[in-house]
Amino acid sequence: MRIVSPPNVVKVLVSFILFSGCRLSKSEPCYSCPDYIEQKIYYEKKYPFIRYHYNIFQWADYKAIEPMIQSMKNVGARKFKVIHIGDSHVQADIFTHEIRTRLQNVLGIGGRGLVFPYAAAKTHSGSDYTTSFTGIWESAKNVQSQPQLDIGISGISIKTHDKKATFTLRFMHNPQHVNNRILKIYRKYSESSFDLKILPHGLASPIYVNTKLNPDKPYVEVELPQAYDHLTFYVYASEKNQNFFECHGISFETPENSGVLYHSVGINGAGFLSILRQNLMDIQIAEMQPDVLVIDLGGNDYYAGMNEITYEYNLRAIINRFKNAAPNASIIISCSHDLYRRGLSIPECIKAQQIAKRVAFDTQCVFFDYYNVSGGRYSMLQWHKNNLCQWDRVHLNFPGYKLRGELYTNAYLNTYHQILLNGPLDKSDLNLIVYNEEPKKIPSSLVENKIEKTNETQLEKKVPVKAWHRVNKGESISLIANKYGVSISDIKKWNLLRGYTIYTGQYLTIFTDSSLVSKNQIIQKIIPQKAVTTHKVAITSQKNMASSQNDTSNKVHDKKIQSTPPKYTVKSGDNLWLIAKKHHTTVEKLLKLNPGKEKKLIPGDVLILP
Repeated sequence: MRIVSPPNVVKVLVSFILFSGCRLSKSEPCYSCPDYIEQKIYYEKKYPFIRYHYNIFQWADYKAIEPMIQSMKNVGARKFKVIHIGDSHVQADIFTHEIRTRLQNVLGIGGRGLVFPYAAAKTHSGSDYTTSFTGIWESAKNVQSQPQLDIGISGISIKTHDKKATFTLRFMHNPQHVNNRILKIYRKYSESSFDLKILPHGLASPIYVNTKLNPDKPYVEVELPQAYDHLTFYVYASEKNQNFFECHGISFETPENSGVLYHSVGINGAGFLSILRQNLMDIQIAEMQPDVLVIDLGGNDYYAGMNEITYEYNLRAIINRFKNAAPNASIIISCSHDLYRRGLSIPECIKAQQIAKRVAFDTQCVFFDYYNVSGGRYSMLQWHKNNLCQWDRVHLNFPGYKLRGELYTNAYLNTYHQILLNGPLDKSDLNLIVYNEEPKKIPSSLVENKIEKTNETQLEKKVPVKAWHRVNKGESISLIANKYGVSISDIKKWNLLRGYTIYTGQYLTIFTDSSLVSKNQIIQKIIPQKAVTTHKVAITSQKNMASSQNDTSNKVHDKKIQSTPPKYTVKSGDNLWLIAKKHHTTVEKLLKLNPGKEKKLIPGDVLILP
């Protein structure tokens, strides 16, 4: 054995002290300091249609948001746990992965959260891992009217009787996964349940798991020697009476009780009724003890039509179950972005947003107005124009989901930062911050971090115009409506159309926003730009746009509004001379208002009259 001389001992001790001193001098971030949180609020790219000044949570009573705020303050000594529940937008886990990653970069890493061997259920996994399986598995989902298996918080379950069945999880390497050594395997407890063998990639011998441990918990816990990106789970019978294994999900967590643990659970096609079918959800939520529960569903409950009474009833039923299971958690109710069906923006999104806000305030929950944050009605046209959504204008693409995750993350941080600055805020205080032009203390993140702060009036100052659209070959009335962000019924009303038939070369009058038409199509502005000060987006209500045309004959006194110019529908046997004579005008004036009509008229053509 080598003997260390005293001088060397001194050197070793000095080195140890210096090294320890460096580590001790490296202080932890101040998670409750406004300056630290403010530094972490940023937007990678700004878009003019996003309403950044709305990007903050809302509530009627501070008690609704208080659990979330206290947990974020104490995140250095206790995990900040979130369960984010949704549908296909969440199952893909692109935007929730963005939230998880960015919040963990700010508040520390508490674990990956719930994952599921989706391949065994014949569906896709999240964005940061893949799954595979062998053997025979049966499955059940919350979207089924009568699931044949118990359903927990994940909204999906698998079961096997095959003694040779396996499933594998392969994670993409990222810093958030380097210390996920605690596995909580949510399983159905039974003396007849198979046990498990876990074989991490690169480990010589498997880790044996007795699934009958902790019968009073919905999971069995395993601690791995280190985090692994590749794990295979084998079922095996350690006793003769074991004949099945049923899995409800696996949570990957860090051993330290600190940082953000962000669970995301969603099933394609899920709605409120789907969540209400999850019979094991309540006991699992109670065990998880989340600080925040997020209800974040798209339009599956109203995409084909809405029953407002049923919609509100089911939302309240979910909230009641969440409050009973996690009485000390903040419940955040979000709403969908603008959705399109058959080329048209569906108005049900507005109704869903209004119901969600009313119910949130009524039940002491938190409301996130994502519908307005993302741009409001017709905004999917802008998302599509900026290559942020798919062709259906329902689902986003990867950049779009990244943007959505960024908005959600900054909603958390903006809210937290505001309360760190101002202390507890009631509803009136929040309205001062969000809606007034000059709030007392607005986060500089909303002004300086690459986003210029603006109030709703300034943001929505559009220039509505009356334009003529010449129908091109192959165009339908629905395509034209989609192009200008208006409804088919509006086009029919503006042009006195009885049916849906239009003709190539026909000119249609359109009332829309100036940004959606080319310069040579603009005929006139409907109202001066300085007069557009309403808190409603001009393009949101095409009826208001059409009715805002000034009546020049009485402009000074009562500014009476003229809705549409007079028009005439061409009948069989008509010509321009007969039409001009009938309406006391000239052929020259008709041609000026109706260019391209000097040739033979077609019955059904609509002419604008002087």
